[in-house]
Amino acid sequence: MAPRGHFTTGSLSAFLFLGIIRGTFPVVMYCAVHSYNSPSLVFLLRTPGTVALYIVYMTFLSSTNSEHKENFRNNFKSVRNLWKFAVMGFVQLAAPYILFMYGLKVLNPITAGVFMTAAPWFSILLERLPCGRSTYQVSASKLGAIVIGSIGIILVSASDIGLAAKNPKSCLPNGTTVPMNISDNTTVSPSVNEENMSKCTPFSAAELAGSLLALLGGSVMWSMSSIFWRSKRGNIHYVSGGIGNNIFGGIFALGLFFIMQKHEDYDQINWGDGKAVFSIIFLTLISGWLAALLVDYMMNEVGAVVTNRVLCMVPIVVWFEDWIFVREFKMLDVGYIISEVVGIVLVLVGLTISSLEPENLPSVLGRPLLSDKEQSWDSTQFYENVRIVDDGTTSDEEVRTPNYLQQSKSFPPLVKITDQDH
Repeated sequence: MAPRGHFTTGSLSAFLFLGIIRGTFPVVMYCAVHSYNSPSLVFLLRTPGTVALYIVYMTFLSSTNSEHKENFRNNFKSVRNLWKFAVMGFVQLAAPYILFMYGLKVLNPITAGVFMTAAPWFSILLERLPCGRSTYQVSASKLGAIVIGSIGIILVSASDIGLAAKNPKSCLPNGTTVPMNISDNTTVSPSVNEENMSKCTPFSAAELAGSLLALLGGSVMWSMSSIFWRSKRGNIHYVSGGIGNNIFGGIFALGLFFIMQKHEDYDQINWGDGKAVFSIIFLTLISGWLAALLVDYMMNEVGAVVTNRVLCMVPIVVWFEDWIFVREFKMLDVGYIISEVVGIVLVLVGLTISSLEPENLPSVLGRPLLSDKEQSWDSTQFYENVRIVDDGTTSDEEVRTPNYLQQSKSFPPLVKITDQDH
C-alpha cells in the first residue's frame, strides 16, 4: 500500500469518481424533485433499494469473516443502537435530503452544491456552542478559509436568487395553469403568447427565502449528524448504520408523505420519464451505496485528510452539470454569471486552504501525485479494515484526533464524505 497522502492509480481513480458522484448529487436531486414533485416521495423511492444493497453487502461480509457477522449481530441486538439509528435517520438522511430537494424546487443545483461543501465549516461552528466538546483552537488560516468560502456562498446564492426571481414559476395561458421550468424562461406552451405571458406568476420573496433557508438547514443537519455520530456511534459498523439509518429515515419520510398528500400534486408525475428513473437509480445505487464503498477504500489508501479534498471538486462538477443539464446555457445574464463565477472561485479557494491547513503546505506541493510504490489492492485487508460509519460530515476536530485511526465519518453526498486522520 502506498504511504499515507500518496495516490496510487486506483485511489486516484476512486478520488475522481467520488468527486463526480458528489458533484452530480445536487443535479440528480434537482431532476428528481422536478419530476416527482414531492421530496418525501423521492426519498421513499430510493430508500428500499439502498437498504437492500446494504443488506446484500452485509450478508457478503458476514460470509467472508465471522468477526463481521458477530459485529453485525451485536449492532442490531443492542436496543441502545436503535435510537442512534433513529436520530441519524432523521438528521443525516431524511431531513437534509428533503430540505435540499425543497430548496431545489426554486433554486439551481450550484447553490445546493456550495452549501454541501460548507457542511464541515458548520461543524466547526457547532462544536463551539456551549453543548459542544471542542478541544482545539481553530487556526487563522482555517478561519480565513471559512470567511472566504462564506463570501463565495453568499455571491452564488444571491446570483441564483436573482435568476430565480426573473423567471416565473407558472403562467396562465387561456385560463390554464402551465408549469414552467424555472431554469428555462423560454419553454412554455405554444398557446402562450406575449399577451398571456404578462399573467405569469413569479416566485414570491417568501418562496425564495424559504428555499435558501432550506439549503442552509440541510447543510447544518449534515454537520449535526457528524457531531452526534462521533460521540454516540460506539462500535456500530458503517454497514449496520447504512441499514438502520435508512430504515428510520424512510419511516420519517413516509410520515411526511402522508401529511403532505393534500398539498402535493401527484397526477402530473410521468413515471416513465428517463431523467426521473435515472435520478432514482443514481440516488439508490451510486450515491446511497457505492459512494460509501469508495470512501472506505480511499480512507484505507490515502487517509482522511486527502479523502476530504474531494470536496474541492464538488463546485466545479456541479456548476458544469448545472449549465449543461439544467439551465442548458439559456439563462445568460452576464451580471449574475460573473457574480456566480466569482463566488465559485472564492468557495474553491476556501475549500483548498481549509483542506491543506492540517498539513505543511510546502510538503504538500512538493509531494508527487502518484506513489513510487504502486501496489495492487489487497481485498483481505480491505474487508478487515471496513469502517464503522456512513453518510455524514466529519467534524474538523476528528481529523486532528490521534486515536481516530480506527474510526471514520462520511459526508453527503451526498453528500456525504468520510474523513479520518492517520
